[in-house]
Amino acid sequence: MPTILLLEGFRFYFFSGEGTEPAHIHVKKGNAKGKIWLVPTFEIDYMYGFTVIEKRRIGEIVNSHRIVFIKNGMNTSDNQIINKTAIDPLDRMVFEEGLRIKTVWFDKDLDLIIVLLNSKKIIKRPLSDYKNLAKATFSQLQNFENDGTEIHWPELDEDISLRGLLKYELLKIYLPLAS
Repeated sequence: MPTILLLEGFRFYFFSGEGTEPAHIHVKKGNAKGKIWLVPTFEIDYMYGFTVIEKRRIGEIVNSHRIVFIKNGMNTSDNQIINKTAIDPLDRMVFEEGLRIKTVWFDKDLDLIIVLLNSKKIIKRPLSDYKNLAKATFSQLQNFENDGTEIHWPELDEDISLRGLLKYELLKIYLPLAS
């Protein structure tokens, strides 16, 4: 999903494929990254690699740019910022246990994005699930950045998180059972 705000070296953005989660925003600066829930309060889900001063500044930026987030479908209610450790099992696998995206391939004819993890597991997802990627040329698809936890296409302003890919895989397993 698009970059919402670039400020002071921080990139605030959303991932494609996380539409079922409550309103939140991701932030990245260099190798540091975090996730902040926006409702019902400002609450830090995780912050890895940021200094204490940067964490404080991120909170100030999120608070002062509410209108930007609201205009992009996000809403907020409280100024309180709570620090917590990642309790979500997917966040733990990615940010504490080191699960990473190793390699990414594309096949437009088969409508596939194929992701190889460092655990030697493969995740397949339809390219058509991502509007910007489905419309992209093969050359544009190849122009991505992979930091291991997320894939970013600067030219397309598109992002996919490892967490979102894992969640998709879990839903594929669960949903047939729920029918």
